[in-house]
Amino acid sequence: MLRLPVKFCPIHVCWEIPRCPDNCDQGTPNHSSFEWIELVPREIVHSLCFFDAHLSDRLRTLHLRLYTSFLGANGENSDGLEERLHTLTGFDNTGNVSLWPSELLLAHAMFVPCFYPGLWELLGENRRSFKRVCELGAGMTGAAGLSVSLCPLLNPDYVLLTDGNRRCVDSLYATLAHHLTRIAQERCGVRMEVLQLTWPHQMSSLVELPVIHLSRSFQLIIASDCLFDTTGHSGLLELIDQLLCNDLSATFLAVAPLRGQTLTKFVSLVQLCDKWSLVRLEPNEYMSHELVAYMYEGVSEMESKFIRDKFVGQLIVMRRMLKV
Repeated sequence: MLRLPVKFCPIHVCWEIPRCPDNCDQGTPNHSSFEWIELVPREIVHSLCFFDAHLSDRLRTLHLRLYTSFLGANGENSDGLEERLHTLTGFDNTGNVSLWPSELLLAHAMFVPCFYPGLWELLGENRRSFKRVCELGAGMTGAAGLSVSLCPLLNPDYVLLTDGNRRCVDSLYATLAHHLTRIAQERCGVRMEVLQLTWPHQMSSLVELPVIHLSRSFQLIIASDCLFDTTGHSGLLELIDQLLCNDLSATFLAVAPLRGQTLTKFVSLVQLCDKWSLVRLEPNEYMSHELVAYMYEGVSEMESKFIRDKFVGQLIVMRRMLKV
């Protein structure tokens, strides 16, 4: 299973990670620089809503491409991940961490919705209108965006994976090409693309969309752990405003841990605006009791505080406010 510095992190709860067969990367050059892994959502308690019986394995799992510089000898994250998490200094470096706990948590919510009742209650019937979906800060794997493309509760027509780092974008292209080939026969209706897209860190900078037709075109925007750099909060909010369509049901959905005061500062910035409604939920408010209990089983109070601050994301849901 995937190893992170904290023993009981949400990835242990959510996923089992066997190696992908050697033929997963056929046709892709420079095989020695990366490996493929398969993410399999894990059933922690018996549930009638785990998966529809008719779904094939291709629609229940993800294949992700990771650079070997972030993998240990057994395909696990190296012990230096915690240090890299603490030393990130800019937006363009963030996706190079490869796998973020919040990203996999959001992906798991798409595969096993019954473990996230608070999240799906917030989305409500609006989810049926989410035909165009964009993932911001998708990193190297785009795990959350890929899982959205397989989620029968959303069933989007179009999914766009974006990141600001060129290396991440190159990895997303390779991952998406393999993903579309895997699901071609069963999810042929969904169109997916990759785009390099960032947001400014300066308060006065304007967001410039590289493709004009993206403006106000998405019913759902998702993001995972993209709030830790407070200098980018204003630019991120501007980008969300430019991408999200004007429909009042259009939604920005993010999963992000506290990371000190960074999440709180983003929430405060949003609340200062007069155009957004915002709901913020703790993990025990949007996850099932069974999932929360399993996640923190055997964890000391000190470990629990660290996990809550660095790994287990809170849920943020934003929508446009009705102007009167």
